[in-house]
Amino acid sequence: MVDSQVPFDSLNSSSPDLARPTILLVEDDAEVRAAFRAALGKEFEIFEAEDGQYALGILTEHLPDLIVSDITMPGLDGVSLLREIRARDLDIPVILVTGEPELDGAVQAVEYGALRYLEKPIDPGQLRELAEQAVDFRRMANAKRDLFRMTSGTQGTASDRAGQLTRFESALDSIYLHFQPIYSLEQGTAIGYECLLRCAEETLRQPPALIQAGEELGRTSEIGRAIRAAALEKLAEVPEHAYLFVNLHFADLDDADLFDADSAFSQQAHRFVLEITERESLEVIANAQDKVQQLRELGFQIAMDDLGAGHNGLAAFAQLAPEVVKLDMRLVRDLDQGERQRDLVRVMHDFCAVRGMHVVAEGVETREELDALMEIGVDLIQGYYIARPHREVIDPPNPFAQGDGHGSGSAEEGCE
Repeated sequence: MVDSQVPFDSLNSSSPDLARPTILLVEDDAEVRAAFRAALGKEFEIFEAEDGQYALGILTEHLPDLIVSDITMPGLDGVSLLREIRARDLDIPVILVTGEPELDGAVQAVEYGALRYLEKPIDPGQLRELAEQAVDFRRMANAKRDLFRMTSGTQGTASDRAGQLTRFESALDSIYLHFQPIYSLEQGTAIGYECLLRCAEETLRQPPALIQAGEELGRTSEIGRAIRAAALEKLAEVPEHAYLFVNLHFADLDDADLFDADSAFSQQAHRFVLEITERESLEVIANAQDKVQQLRELGFQIAMDDLGAGHNGLAAFAQLAPEVVKLDMRLVRDLDQGERQRDLVRVMHDFCAVRGMHVVAEGVETREELDALMEIGVDLIQGYYIARPHREVIDPPNPFAQGDGHGSGSAEEGCE
């Protein structure tokens, strides 16, 4: 057991192995195209188009890793081209450049998901750096899409509606938590515990059913407050070096109670990591990015939960810029048996690691899965092979000193 709290930036990281990427340059000025080609041609394969219509023709045959486009062009301008690109592919990074910046152009660029909006003249070093970042995002998006196809599942359903209000209030009054360790292979101890929602109301015992009932009744914030209160009550039993991971419903970002700097929960912000699931969209919450930043300023760290379970592009990922990323358990299931699956998880792990984001593999159930994750470089492990969720906060045994029967049973049974 370590003596002081371990900051996430002290854990291990690794670097990805990147292949030669492709860039489509869209610019009507031949001299500017030549300058961009000189800045990017050594590291990237370059396609060129002198206007937006020609660029669309190229896109029918090839989807590049990045598009760099002028905004002011005859015919199809840069913003209109961006709109057409988004109709074809949500994830291609686009950098728009202009010699005559206008507020309307910048607003439209952001609206249609431009990665950056740059003013000429462009510094070649800055352009190369942005291009490298954009290609990393593209690789991440491709890996996510493939993983979603391989692992997509169905969401939980709510129970019948009769007496819903009475049953919901009964569940709300009986909410309690189970705690599942997040184990660091490098540190040899649990560095955190995920708080898992439970209640005594039999008809809403499964968390998806309770959450859906709260959504239908417009009372999800009450569930969030009950979870935070239960987590705070248990905090005294958590070792000082460890964090509690608390799941947020996206609607919690509209609850003023969460942002109260004087609340008992906020006073202990340095002990909590707030998980926001990728399955939900942040688009329904006004100023979601600003609200996440407010939580950081209060002292909370942010985790993106269920990475790979959703397919909303990288917008939510870019908005959150999480300190911690949790791989969905369906990505981990039988990881040792699928070479393509391992390659895709490696892309996602390396993408996060080079940005200082720490990766937690959820749902680890076998030694073989653990070995596959270790080979990729994942350090933080959560799942039945380490420990089942428990009403008490426990430090799990060393996974290398236990038999394969430890923690037997499917994680699906525990409704993680």
